[in-house]
Amino acid sequence: MAQSAEEELEQAELIKQFNGTWEAKISDDITAFMEVVPIAGGNTFINEFKNSGETTYEVRGLLGLSQDGQTVVSHMIQQGGVIVSLYGRFVSESLLVREGFIDNAEYPVVMQEIEILSPESFSLRQKNRNADLTWSEWSEDTYQRVK
Repeated sequence: MAQSAEEELEQAELIKQFNGTWEAKISDDITAFMEVVPIAGGNTFINEFKNSGETTYEVRGLLGLSQDGQTVVSHMIQQGGVIVSLYGRFVSESLLVREGFIDNAEYPVVMQEIEILSPESFSLRQKNRNADLTWSEWSEDTYQRVK
């Protein structure tokens, strides 16, 4: 849905909502921790997944804006050196919608909807493209602000 100039959202201001430290209970044994730190007009982040307290998966990246300031851009490196790039925008003050690409893929490999529920929590809905190019079911985790 296109927005008029009067309705244009300030993407730079809206991504600041993620600054801080967050935690989500993924399952009985798995907890996700995310730390988002502002730098140079954007953010760095670390996302760790821990199983019974031991880090089993880690992602590090950058979160910022396209040159025109209208697209939220994130580049992250996963374990094993795979780089994923996500592109999207806030379609409302509380909903960021984005797609992720690996390498030179012609199609997105991940779709995300991140909804700010309150200043203290957000919901991350995600689905991944399977090897046969079909989509997985949506998964959803709620992150709570730790600090």
